[in-house]
Amino acid sequence: MTPPSPLPPRGWYLDPGGTHAWRWWDGTAWTKELHPYVAPAPNVTKALLERERYSGTRLLRVGLALFGVAMALSIVIRLFDVSWMAATWHWLGQAWSLARQGASTSSLPTPPTRSSVSANLSTFVVLPLEVVSLVFVLKFQHRAACVAKALGLTTRINPTFGVIAWFLPLVNLIVPLIAWLDLLPERHPRRTTLWWVWAGLLAAEFLTLGVFAVASSSGLAVGILSAIQLAFFAGSLLLAHNVVEAVLEEHHQAAQSIESIAHGNAQGI
Repeated sequence: MTPPSPLPPRGWYLDPGGTHAWRWWDGTAWTKELHPYVAPAPNVTKALLERERYSGTRLLRVGLALFGVAMALSIVIRLFDVSWMAATWHWLGQAWSLARQGASTSSLPTPPTRSSVSANLSTFVVLPLEVVSLVFVLKFQHRAACVAKALGLTTRINPTFGVIAWFLPLVNLIVPLIAWLDLLPERHPRRTTLWWVWAGLLAAEFLTLGVFAVASSSGLAVGILSAIQLAFFAGSLLLAHNVVEAVLEEHHQAAQSIESIAHGNAQGI
């Protein structure tokens, strides 16, 4: 029996639906991405692609590493702050109880104070590392979103709003994820990976509450939950590395395909 023919590579092809346009084939199925037969309107310049690649490379080599170091340091510092976490959780419980009763919180004792060493390390080491790593993320996200828009990919989030959304409470739980999903074509396998990255990061953040909750009862539980949290962060960072590489590769290939279309070449990548 004759083996089935291999599927064509990703690229822009004549739309099998009969429209006067090129349709993007993602390697396994046709997507909704279309371009007219005429030279593409999007202005994907080499400079735009180079800026994106520069930001992506810096994020891969520096930004993700800084975030990993910040999270590891934060967890290690916290292991020496078990008593402070227990006192803080108790204080929050008192505040919640008074709020539910409609009583004044003026009777609350002063919030627990961290040791000066832990406070200084968190403020002057961990926080700056987190801020710098976030700058790398946002810079790449904005540039990649501009490239995706110029390539004609279906984008639901404006590039600038996608960055601002990180700082809006509740909105930042889902909109940044949508903005990142928009960086890749429909049905790209790394879109699923991106969901896992986001779920891992959210799970790691919510585990912080669990660590505070068990601090007063078991130091061992604090250590176990902290180890699980660190594993979530590490796994998410490894997957995020793959996502960034996929975005850079897809945008480069799509730009090459559009250039071929502009020259009347209907070949795929």
